Parts: sequence; C-alpha cells; structure tokens
Amino acid sequence: MAAGSGRLEAFPSFHAKQYEFFHYIELCEVLKKDAILLKARGLGFSEMMAVLGVRPYITTRNFRCLYTAFSDLKLDPLLDKCW
Repeated sequence: MAAGSGRLEAFPSFHAKQYEFFHYIELCEVLKKDAILLKARGLGFSEMMAVLGVRPYITTRNFRCLYTAFSDLKLDPLLDKCW
C-alpha cells in the first residue's frame, strides 16, 4: 500500500494487550482509581478510548472524561469518534 492511500476497511483485529487493557480499566473502575495510557499509534486504541469515555458519560451522573493530545490534528479525530 502506498503512503497516504489510507487504510483498507476490514474487521478489526483484537490483540492480547487490548484484552489485558480492558481488564485494567475494569479493575480501576472497581477500585475507584484513574487510568492512563501511553501507546504507539495505529493500534486501534483511539476507538477503544472513545467508547470508554462515552459509555460512562451517558450512563453515570456527573461523570467527567478528559482526552488530551499534543496537537489538535491528533485530538480532533478522536473527539469526532466520541460525538
């Protein structure tokens, strides 16, 4: 695939680290702790993080979620997934 040609549409692959991360998030919720994630790009975590922030925002009163990125060019696509 040539650079800049975009991604192919396909079913997402699910990796063991993503499974582990969901357990980490669940543990943080049970223990009432915050979570933080540092990761490489292109692993599908932006979709996962969008969902993890939107679900409790819709179902939990006074829930707050913070998304941050070093650039609006990185943050805006994530926020688009949330809205």
